Amino acid sequence: SSRPIGESQKMPWAVAVMLAKARAEAQDIPKDSIPTVSSMDDAYTAQGFMIQQGLLGALKGWKVGAANPAAQTKLGIPEPFRGPIFANYVAESGTQIPWSRVGCVLSAVEVEFCFVMAKPLPPRDTPYTEDEVWGAVDYMTTAIEIAAQRSSALSPMSRETLYRSVADCAVNGFVVMGKPVPLTEVDREALPNLPATLTVTPQGSTEGKTALGAGDNVLPCGPKGGSAAVGPLASLTWLANHLATTHTGLQAGELVISGAAALLKKPDCDVGMACTVTAGVTFRPGGTPVEVSLVLQ
Repeated sequence: SSRPIGESQKMPWAVAVMLAKARAEAQDIPKDSIPTVSSMDDAYTAQGFMIQQGLLGALKGWKVGAANPAAQTKLGIPEPFRGPIFANYVAESGTQIPWSRVGCVLSAVEVEFCFVMAKPLPPRDTPYTEDEVWGAVDYMTTAIEIAAQRSSALSPMSRETLYRSVADCAVNGFVVMGKPVPLTEVDREALPNLPATLTVTPQGSTEGKTALGAGDNVLPCGPKGGSAAVGPLASLTWLANHLATTHTGLQAGELVISGAAALLKKPDCDVGMACTVTAGVTFRPGGTPVEVSLVLQ
């Protein structure tokens, strides 16, 4: 349903339409063409137009970006940011994905702890606790995110390009998910310490590049070692409360990728490179990693 766009909304609307069109048509938007996005609120308004107007299809879930203090300091922000993930850009493990579906500039390839919600967490007056958020989760799994942008002029993300990059679905390109892991097989307390691996292997090569990480690389609310909440569930809890105050809350069935546990950037992977990406996350100490893979071409 289309409503008239108010004067203050015209710029986020123009940005939303331009970014969605570029994503759908695999365009690289020239820098001069992108209107300025002057605040995080305007960036989220642009995301909201994409969602409400179905510019990129149905909403499937959310990503948490800048989920560590170093990234937040670099970008000059006090907390992470979020971005919508659309169903057209989510696939199962083993999928072949053309680079044209992803974006024109690679930001990073990431392995993430992924949650899928069983119950909604609607807006309310008091913040949700980690216990309440955990109680709303259906299952977890391993996810690979290809983080990419729709304008090479906005890369790499910086304080100057931040709001336009967040408007651009927080540079989500594509998400590939592994098989469901029931919560009975997840050691919730151990999540910050559980390992994650990510490997990119160029086509025709036997030698890949590997990044190693863990759940405590996801630091939405502060540095390791302090009293701040650390790990993937802390990230999900931040998002649940953020969406409860800035959107309509998390919905049942939505997926959430909680932030990079490990990542690789160019030259290890880059747009146009034919390669296989494999990742694994362990969900309990000593457990077998749940693996996920995709082929980019």
